Amino acid sequence: MKHQEPWYSAKCLFLHKDLSRRQKKPCYEERITLIHARTFDEAIRKGEAEAKRYAKGLGKVEYLGFITVFHLFDSKIEDGSEIYSILRSVRLRSTEFINRHYDDGTFHCKDVSDP
Repeated sequence: MKHQEPWYSAKCLFLHKDLSRRQKKPCYEERITLIHARTFDEAIRKGEAEAKRYAKGLGKVEYLGFITVFHLFDSKIEDGSEIYSILRSVRLRSTEFINRHYDDGTFHCKDVSDP
């Protein structure tokens, strides 16, 4: 039977210099990729190598040297597979937490109410 390597997700942070210049404020990207690796350390190495390739390929994007890796526990990746999770303990009510960390108006995204 062939050894099945585990899957990891790697979250890396980037600075988009052109967008930052155009918007007159820093524009950061949080990017999560899937990594196939035998160990946690190998996942970090592979994730960082991928992050550097990504930044170089886009040009004027800087990998900020931040990576966090999450081991995927599902044996099969499919709809609903958890690919990343992080827990935070902070003294904020849920609405304050969401407004401070996730819905502060700075994200580049489409509103679900847009046609």
